[in-house]
Amino acid sequence: MTIIADGKCLVDGSFDDIAPHVTELQIEVSPHSVADSVEHLSSRVIDERWIQLRVPIQEQEQIASNVEQHGGVIRLIHPVKPSLEETYVSLVTKEEV
Repeated sequence: MTIIADGKCLVDGSFDDIAPHVTELQIEVSPHSVADSVEHLSSRVIDERWIQLRVPIQEQEQIASNVEQHGGVIRLIHPVKPSLEETYVSLVTKEEV
């Protein structure tokens, strides 16, 4: 993949080489009240039992321990990698600064 902005080649390589590494995790916890005990960037209610949180990257054992201490359970921990569009915008805007 090659990204060109204002006539300059900003990046040339594969998406895996260009994209930033994982910076967030997506987790699903229950009950909803557990969300208050977890540092999170955003949340989305899935249903009456489960809530999805985007949390800053950290040790997964630390997240699990924190949720367990507050009486909750986790059904998903998933790394979130920036999309192609997010990576492109980040690279192009970084060049403009």
